[in-house]
Amino acid sequence: MSCATPLTDEQLVAYWADDLDEAALAQVEEHLFACDECLANATHVQQVAQAFRGLPPVISHAELAALRARGLTIVDNDFIAERRTPVTFERHVDFMIHHLTGLDLTAAERVEVIVRDESGKVMFEEPIAPFDPQSGEILIACQRHFAAFPPDVVFDVRVHRAAAPPALSTFCIPHVFAS
Repeated sequence: MSCATPLTDEQLVAYWADDLDEAALAQVEEHLFACDECLANATHVQQVAQAFRGLPPVISHAELAALRARGLTIVDNDFIAERRTPVTFERHVDFMIHHLTGLDLTAAERVEVIVRDESGKVMFEEPIAPFDPQSGEILIACQRHFAAFPPDVVFDVRVHRAAAPPALSTFCIPHVFAS
């Protein structure tokens, strides 16, 4: 039997993150106690949240390999700077990995990533992002609960080298979250 009023992923993420007020918490727990379908979905959301706990949105290739080893559903997307490329986060996907490509990371001392919306409001800053000089890419791990952020996501990547001004690449990736 299908649940007539399933809990949303956003509700379940808030439940596992302990971000619900007492009334909402009681309502979610009552629903989970009575609904096997939502309980199964809650267990899946918890597993994904635990896999991602402690990981910032900017990840290394080793962290990506660890996520893959857990058997999570991951969709890889390649992006080129200065192109507006929308993506749809399908319901069955645990993570979308955005490969910000075409970067010259040779001789880079440090890479900085700023995540903002198109109006300029900063959502996240990583002043020392993980990078692999040979790959020429930065990896961004996007998960469903990021739907709470504005959909017009922009990633500014600054590559810092000795005795040179930072090289800036901008990736505009509007997100649509399928329900």
